Amino acid sequence: MENNVLSRLRKIKLCKIIHEPTGLFFNGYNEYYKDTKGKNTLSFTHFKSYLANGKSDEEILNLAFEENLVVKEDGQKYLQNNIVYKGSEINKVLSEIYSNPEYIPVKHFQIIRE
Repeated sequence: MENNVLSRLRKIKLCKIIHEPTGLFFNGYNEYYKDTKGKNTLSFTHFKSYLANGKSDEEILNLAFEENLVVKEDGQKYLQNNIVYKGSEINKVLSEIYSNPEYIPVKHFQIIRE
């Protein structure tokens, strides 16, 4: 019985999401607050894991980003990025790349499978 459970657990494949230009991890959204207060969407050290079994990269990104995806005038999908403190190091890093770090192109994220 125990070997069967361990065998099943070994088959579980997890992944994390990384913002390619900066190396920041996708940290998820704060489940306790529905606004932008709580935690940053991206982090230098923390990340949220997702079940990857049988899912494409696009399916994982859609699941992870949920209702926080925005299609802009240019037709591209963007992640609405929650920034707790506008003066944070994360915001400074993103501001070097984007004129508006509140919206990050989804194509700049990569799935890292474990």
